[in-house]
Amino acid sequence: MLLETLQLRNGFWQNLPRHEARLNRSGRETLGWQTDLTLADHLIVPTGYEQGVFRGRVLADASGVVDLTLTPYIQQSIRTLALAERPDLTYPHKWADRRAFADLLAQHPTADEVIITHNGYLTDTTIANIALFDGKNWFTPARPLLPGTRRAQLLSAGQLTEAAIQVRDLPDFQCICLINVFRELSLDAAVPIPV
Repeated sequence: MLLETLQLRNGFWQNLPRHEARLNRSGRETLGWQTDLTLADHLIVPTGYEQGVFRGRVLADASGVVDLTLTPYIQQSIRTLALAERPDLTYPHKWADRRAFADLLAQHPTADEVIITHNGYLTDTTIANIALFDGKNWFTPARPLLPGTRRAQLLSAGQLTEAAIQVRDLPDFQCICLINVFRELSLDAAVPIPV
């Protein structure tokens, strides 16, 4: 099943058009959808969810959206990163089956998160795209495992620049920021460069 993770903030879905576009692209390419979904038709905000931040988990199959679950969002603290060379790991569509990522994290128990590399080039972590700060500008790997909606938004706004970033380039950067639907691009949220 396809998965789309959404942020519901104070009763409003965040960045919904980008999520809808990604889900529809994946549905067409992997499940044979002939008609695009209008995601908002499936995202009715229940009573009691008008205030606060919630994680919306949308599952979809060949017939369309089959499930929406909402849970309060609690951000996981990430302070340490490990590098994992996995050129075999691909993730062009967001699937509900995330066992490969769970296994990868289990292989690095001393790190909070893992940056996956392909032949020495940085891609993503298991939960987010990444942005690297060189003291002046933010850069993101040109070939992520999954082009995220926050990443697309930041690229469109000119706040991020794509670059081919290798492990050997890491000393050129001051810090890394994980970015996803819940994680903003901010120096305050940045973590140290893995060594």
